[in-house]
Amino acid sequence: MELIFCCVKERDDLMVNIIKEDLDIEEALNLRVKTLNDIIKEKDNEISFLKSKIQDLKNMLDYWKDKFNKLISFICNFSLKILETFTAAFIISSAYLSESEKKKYIAYLH
Repeated sequence: MELIFCCVKERDDLMVNIIKEDLDIEEALNLRVKTLNDIIKEKDNEISFLKSKIQDLKNMLDYWKDKFNKLISFICNFSLKILETFTAAFIISSAYLSESEKKKYIAYLH
């Protein structure tokens, strides 16, 4: 009888140890899942922040692109006006053109 009791006790102890190991494994896995979920959430937040930064940079780029285009347009228009003025001055001061030719060229510039 004592032998049977000893075998049953060993079996029960073995089952308890297996259950404890299973619980430890389950606890470790649950902890790992929680850690991974926290990492995923953190990475999602970083991605959202970076997407926001990208949009801010695109907006800033569009703003400066518009300013640059306006500046280039202004410079081109200003340069054309200067060129027209110098051309008109050259035509007016030209001794080789008749007055009718000068008027024709000046009218063409405007």
